Order: sequence, then structure tokens, then C-alpha cells
Amino acid sequence: MELSLVRCRDTQAWDAFVRSSPQRNIFCMSSFIEACGEECAYVFVESDGAPMLGAMLFPEKNGKLRSSPRPFTMYQGVLFGGTLDALKPHTRVGKQLQLTEFLLAELEKNYENMEFCLHWNFPDIRSFLWFHYHERGKGMFNVTVGYTGLFDLRSVDSADDITEQIRLNRRRELRSADAKGWRIEESTDVKLLDDLHRHTFDRQDIERPPEASFHIQSIARAALQEGFGEMLVGRNAKGEAGSALLALYDDKCGYYLIGANDPKFRKDACGTMLMTESMLRAKRRGCTYFDFVGINSPARGDYKISFNAIPTPYFTVRWKTPRTS
Repeated sequence: MELSLVRCRDTQAWDAFVRSSPQRNIFCMSSFIEACGEECAYVFVESDGAPMLGAMLFPEKNGKLRSSPRPFTMYQGVLFGGTLDALKPHTRVGKQLQLTEFLLAELEKNYENMEFCLHWNFPDIRSFLWFHYHERGKGMFNVTVGYTGLFDLRSVDSADDITEQIRLNRRRELRSADAKGWRIEESTDVKLLDDLHRHTFDRQDIERPPEASFHIQSIARAALQEGFGEMLVGRNAKGEAGSALLALYDDKCGYYLIGANDPKFRKDACGTMLMTESMLRAKRRGCTYFDFVGINSPARGDYKISFNAIPTPYFTVRWKTPRTS
């Protein structure tokens, strides 16, 4: 293969490549990235003018790349083109290694560091593990394993099917929320989502990142306006909002991005009602999976697993030249 690294300045071409990739996900689509207010460089590794690999770079002015994943994001890393899937494994695997190795060698010429959060469907991280394998003084990739939770929507057809699969205490919460008169409604009030998110952090006595408000409102607003997400709110008989949830969607997956509660209604568990409704809506959209977007802390991880999500690993890979250590 004669390979070249090419900057992609056409967001429609980039989005088409993402949609063709086995690693496609909403966080790599240009509409999502623009909503984050990020400067992003899209690059292709091309073979005879055809893009075979895509990568997202977030450059700084000093020859460095910003950390990955960015706030409220996942899987902004490296994607393979869909045409590789048609090849037999004995051919495909070698080409994927070659494409990734070429990308890393080219990026090293221009940047002092590289960081990628790889999709859980990324098939082979050996190119990162073998980077400078025989010249270790030049620095090797640090690999961190994280876990997300995946629910296979092919196993359900209805709300009852979802309810039957979740943990018993979640089923009790659903019955309790229903008995107390909580109802679900769609909403466009992104400030409400932001406010409830802030209250959730305050209750846990955790300092919220200063940029959180911008990202929450900007992502939610874009998702609602451009149709790649929806916001659900749980309200009681008085019309008070007890919980809000922002879910994103692409053609393969629904994503639980943000959930937040009013502390005074926390025990009413209307958030559980919103979660199961969001899973059902992902099914109705034709999604194959519902991604809980990280189960990397004990309490939140257990809560998400209680919806019968399967722990699924993904990798974040980081490299920097020894001189920047």
C-alpha cells in the first residue's frame, strides 16, 4: 500500500467516513464536535486516494495535542474505513496494523504527544503497544483500560422486556415513581439540565469543572436542534422537575450522556424511569446497543450495571516524547 496522510477539510466527507466505519459513534461526528466548541483537525490515511483510516486531532499552539477524551465525550480516536471489513482476517489485520503504524509515525513528526480514546469496537491496539518497541528511549504509549456498559437492544421489544431484565430494586423504583405520579416529558430546557447537574455535584460535595455549564448547554442545544439527541424530564403532579436526562443517538447506538437529579426528590428515583424510557426510545430508533458511557467509578458503575449493562472495555492511549516528560 502506498500511504499518505491527508487533512480532511470537508466535514461532509468526514461524517460519511465515520458512518461507514465499524467504530462509528456520535462523538466523532462533526455536529457533535462543533457543539463542543473544539478546534479539531480531521485527518485521513489514504491508499491510492481512498481514505482507509481516520483520526481526530485537537491541536494546541505549542506543538502539542490536547488531552483525550475531552469533556463529556468518549471514543474520539482512530477509526478504520468500512471497506477493510470485507477482507479476510489474515489480510485485514495486517493492513490495520500498517495503517495505524503509518499514522503514528507521521504524527510524531509534528507533535510532541498523541492521545486517543479508542472505541470499544477498535479491534487491535498492538500498533500502539509496539510504537518504538525497539527504540524505547523514544517513548512508548501508556495504555489505560476503561469500561463502559452496553445493553443489547436486540434482546428486547418493549418496555416490559426492558423492565424484566433490570435489577429488582430498579423495578421497585419504577413502581414507586409511577405510584407517586411522576411523569415523563420531552424538554428543550437545557438550562434546567445544567442546573440539576450542578445541584447533583453540590449534593456530592464535588467541585464541578468550570467549563461544564458551557459544554452541557451547548451539546444539549445542538443535539436537540440537529436531531441527534433528546432531553427527558421527570415531573411530579405539581410540575416540579425531579430529574433530567440527555441521550444521544446515531444509527447504531443510544448514549446516556448526562443524568441529573434535584436532591430533594432523589429518593423518588424518577431518574430510573427516565433511563428505561431512554433505552426504549433507542430501540424504537433502530439502535442495536445502548451505551451507558462509562462505568469507571464504583457507585455510578453499579447503578448503570443494574440496568443489565454488560461491562465492555475500551482503551485510552497516550504518548509523549521523553523530552516533554
